[in-house]
Amino acid sequence: MARFRSRLTYANVVATLALFLALGGVSTAGVKCIASGSPAGGDLTGTYPDPTIQDGAITAPKLGKIVMRSQGGTADATALCEEGETLISGGGFGSRVAGVDTPIWASEPVLELGTNRPVGWSVASVDSTAQVAARALCLQ
Repeated sequence: MARFRSRLTYANVVATLALFLALGGVSTAGVKCIASGSPAGGDLTGTYPDPTIQDGAITAPKLGKIVMRSQGGTADATALCEEGETLISGGGFGSRVAGVDTPIWASEPVLELGTNRPVGWSVASVDSTAQVAARALCLQ
């Protein structure tokens, strides 16, 4: 501790403060401040701090490609989005045998372990012999 105090001079303290102020000033120089009441641009309408998205501004090409992932199985099935895709929605259905629909017992999103991020869709039937299919709509 004594060794540290011997180097704690007025000049060292002032130089350190000047360094922090200089670096802090440089980091804020690139930030553009938007004043309250400034008009919004691009796909936004209104003024800041509460602009809204213009009608018709969100189109399919701006979102990306939507693909359907499908998987079939006996009694249950799970359709998963591929790596980098985002689950939008999903569902499933059972086979129709002798004019009777197979009841679906569960139809729900599949959540990634640890993050609870939806990554696919799962369906299950009450009939262990029924053919079912899961569908996942994924945004690429």
